[in-house]
Amino acid sequence: MIADAFGEGQALPLEIIIDGDDNLINEETMAYTEALSAAIAESEDVSEVRSVTRPAGSIIDEIYVDNQMETVSEGLDEARNGLTSIEEGLDEADSGFDETSSGASDLETGIGELENGLSELDAGFTEVNNGLNEITGSLGEVQSGAEELEAGLESIEAGLPEGQEAAGGALDEPVAALNQINGQLAAIPGQLQQAQSPEEITAVAEQTAALQAALAEVEAGLAEGNEQLTAQQQQASAQLDALSDGINELTAGAGELSAALGEIQNGLEEVTAANEQLADGASELQEGAGTLEEGAGGLASGIEQLQDGVAEANNGLGEVNTGLEDAQTFTQDISEASYVRGTGVFVPEEFLNNDDFQESLDTYIFASEEGMTMSVSLAADPYSLEAIDATEDIKQLVSQQVQGTPFENAEISYSGVSSSNADLEEISSADFTHTITIILIGLFIVLAILLRSLFKPIVILGALLLTYYTSMGITEMIFVNGLGYPGIMWPVHFFTFIMLIALGVDYSIFLFDRYQEEAGLGVREGMMQAMIKMGTVIITAVIILCGTFGAMIPSGVLTLMQVGTGVVTGLLLFGLIILPLLVTAIISLEEPRKPKTKKE
Repeated sequence: MIADAFGEGQALPLEIIIDGDDNLINEETMAYTEALSAAIAESEDVSEVRSVTRPAGSIIDEIYVDNQMETVSEGLDEARNGLTSIEEGLDEADSGFDETSSGASDLETGIGELENGLSELDAGFTEVNNGLNEITGSLGEVQSGAEELEAGLESIEAGLPEGQEAAGGALDEPVAALNQINGQLAAIPGQLQQAQSPEEITAVAEQTAALQAALAEVEAGLAEGNEQLTAQQQQASAQLDALSDGINELTAGAGELSAALGEIQNGLEEVTAANEQLADGASELQEGAGTLEEGAGGLASGIEQLQDGVAEANNGLGEVNTGLEDAQTFTQDISEASYVRGTGVFVPEEFLNNDDFQESLDTYIFASEEGMTMSVSLAADPYSLEAIDATEDIKQLVSQQVQGTPFENAEISYSGVSSSNADLEEISSADFTHTITIILIGLFIVLAILLRSLFKPIVILGALLLTYYTSMGITEMIFVNGLGYPGIMWPVHFFTFIMLIALGVDYSIFLFDRYQEEAGLGVREGMMQAMIKMGTVIITAVIILCGTFGAMIPSGVLTLMQVGTGVVTGLLLFGLIILPLLVTAIISLEEPRKPKTKKE
C-alpha cells in the first residue's frame, strides 16, 4: 500500500550517509550539499532527492544565484520605479506648493475684502443708527407739535361764547384723535430703539403711516369745524373771528405735522431699505467668511497633504537607500563566496537561521552537526537489477562530485534495499568467480584421478558449463522476456551452478565408471553397454530431482522460482541430451583407428 501511494522508490529509498570531522552547518557545506543533490537528481535513474537543502524533494529557488540575481534585479527595478514615483510626487508637491501659495494669496485677498466689507457694514449700521436718531428727534418735534395742537384746540373750545357749544362740539373728535396720535407718537421712539430687524422697522413705518392718516382726518375735522364756525360768523361776534383764526392756525399746524410724519415715513422706508441692504451685505459677508473658512480649511488640508507627501517621499527615499545598501551587501557577499563559482548556489546567513531550515536540520543532520543524510528515491523497483545498477552509478557519481569539496575526506556510506542488494551482488559476483574456479579445479583433479584421463574430465566439465549457461539463458527468457520480470536475482546463478555441477558430475561418474568396466569391448561398444546399464538410473534420478526442484517454482518467491526453473531445465538438458548424446559422441572420438590391411 505504501509503495502504491508514494511509489516504490520513495517507500524504500537509497540513503547516503556523510560523516565528517567538522561542523557541516555553514554556508559552504550547504552550497555543496545542494550541488551534490542537484547532480544526483539529474540522473535518469533518480526520481527525487531529499536532503537538508531539499527537505521536500523540490528545489529551493532562493539559494540559487541566478534566482537571487533576478530578485536583486527586480528590487533595483522597483527602486527605480520608486524613485520615479518619488520624483513625480515631488513634482506634484511642487505644484501643490504653488497652488498653496496661490491659495494663501487668494485667502489673504479674501480676508482683506472681508475686512473692507465689515468696515462698510459697520459704516452702514452707523448711518442707519444716525438716521434712526434723526427720526427719533423728528418724532419728538412732531409729538411737541401734536401736544401744542391739542392744547390749542382745547383753548379754542374753551373760548367759545355761550350759545356756540354746538359749534365747539365739532372740535371734540379732532381733539380726541390728537390725543391718541400723541400717545402713539410717544411710543414710536422706544420701538425704533428696540427694532433689531428690517421687519420691525417696517412695522414702525406702517404705524407712522397710520398716524399720518389720522392727522389727515384731524385736519379734515378742523376744516369742517372751521366751516361751521364760518357759517356762524354772521351771528357771532368778533370773538368768533379770533377763534376762526386760531382754528386756521391749528389746521395749518396739523398740515405741517402731517408733512413731518410723511418725511418720517420716507426716512423709515429709507432706513428699512438700507437695513435690508445691510442684511444682504451681512449675509454675503457671512457667506464670504464661510467660503474663506472653507478655503482656509482646504489650504490647511492641502498643506497637511503636502507635508504627508514629503514625509512619504522621504520615507521612500530611505527605503530605496536601505534596499540599495542591502543589494550592495548581498552582491558583495556573493562575490566573496568562493564556492559560488563551482556550485551556482549562495546560502545567505538568514537562510541558516530560518525556522523551516532548522526543522530540516533536525531531520537530516546528526552526530553533533558533523554528519548528514540524503534520501534518494530511485525510478526503478528497489529490488530490481536496474536499481542495483542505478545504485552503482550513484556511488560513482557521488565519488566524483565530492572531489575538491568539504566532503572529500568525509566517510560516505550507503544504506537501503537497493544498496544492500548492490553490495550483495558485488560480494556474490566476486565469490562466485572464486567459487567456480575452485570447484572446477577440484573437480578436474578428482575426475582425472578417478577416470585416469585428462581428456574425459575436460569433456565432462565443458558439458556441465554448457548446460549451466544454456539453462540460465532459458530461465532468463522465461522470466524476463516471457513473464516481464526485471531480471534474474543475484543468488540464482550461484545456487543453480552448484546444483547442476554437483548433480552433473555425479551422473557423469555413474556413466564413466560403468564405461571403465566395459572398456574391453572398445570405446563404442563399451559406451553403448554403459548407457544401456546406467541410462535408466540416470534418467530416473533426473526425473526425481526435477520433481523435487520443480516444487520450488510455485512457491511465489522469485529467487526460488528462478533457481527451480534453472535446475530443472539444466537437469533435463544434461540428462536427456548433453550427457547421452554430446558427451558420448565426443568421447567416442578417443577410440584409436585400426590400421588398414592390404586386402582393404
